[in-house]
Amino acid sequence: MATFVLYNYRFEMLQREGGDVFENVLKPVNPAESFERRQEIFGDIFKKDYSCERNLVFESKRNKIFAHRQVVDPKDDVYVLQIQNRKTHTKETENFGKQKEFEFPTCFVIFDNRKEMQRLAIQKRQAAFGGVDAVERYLLNTLNKELKRWGLKVFFDRQIEPKAFWTLAEDRLNYPNGFRKVHFYLPPLNLERQRSIFANMSFWIRDAFDSGMDWGVNARKGECLRLDKTDSNQAGLIEAMTRDVGGGKTVLMVPVDKHQKAVWLGRDNYVEDKIDTVHLTRLAANGEENAELFDVREAALNEIKLFMMRKH
Repeated sequence: MATFVLYNYRFEMLQREGGDVFENVLKPVNPAESFERRQEIFGDIFKKDYSCERNLVFESKRNKIFAHRQVVDPKDDVYVLQIQNRKTHTKETENFGKQKEFEFPTCFVIFDNRKEMQRLAIQKRQAAFGGVDAVERYLLNTLNKELKRWGLKVFFDRQIEPKAFWTLAEDRLNYPNGFRKVHFYLPPLNLERQRSIFANMSFWIRDAFDSGMDWGVNARKGECLRLDKTDSNQAGLIEAMTRDVGGGKTVLMVPVDKHQKAVWLGRDNYVEDKIDTVHLTRLAANGEENAELFDVREAALNEIKLFMMRKH
């Protein structure tokens, strides 16, 4: 089984302070019009890479380039990539000799750019990149270089386990007096599936937490918030903020004790799930295309699509 870290991704227009759009966008591109076509533009980046019309180049800040390939035709707006690292180690040989050896471990990256999806999965493979942080940086660096030409930028928000919130809320050992405030930050919601979730939340947040609301929920002076995971409204809000929005700067919990620091929810509590490596191996299989191989690869791709759609 291969372990993947799950993300949502979203787009914003690039702007300077004062509202002037960055100068180095394509001419005569209108970033507002680009934003309306954001998923189409994002998809074209991968389609042009697959056809070798405009190849993507993944590299580190030190200009180390990482080879990659797309293992399936991106026509269905699901893009499956393998990104390869290059590692060197020294092997001790007989007669006290030494010999350099090279390894080229890979990890899989999956973008689901179908309408109303905008989800990403990065394989957590220690042997390749030591985790997902480096891969995330390389993807953002390269893709935002491409999107900048259109006046756009993409952000990756890791999905968070909702139980992380409730574990913290119930931690009386470290927070004996509970929490006096929970601040929620909503980035621009440009997905209908996100907008629909939050459309009516403001009407019941006050009642659910028995609190005031000022871009967050606040306990009455000298009291702590009533945080109750059995309350369906509270549970629904936390589920939406952690899984449907995600990111490390969306939920801030402020303890009652003023000497204690506020806590951003998320660190080490990201959503992970597993894909059977058989499906990945079949997608990455080399060889002459034939009807039998086509059917096998198509079935494997369908499993990947189901994986990206399901609630993890």
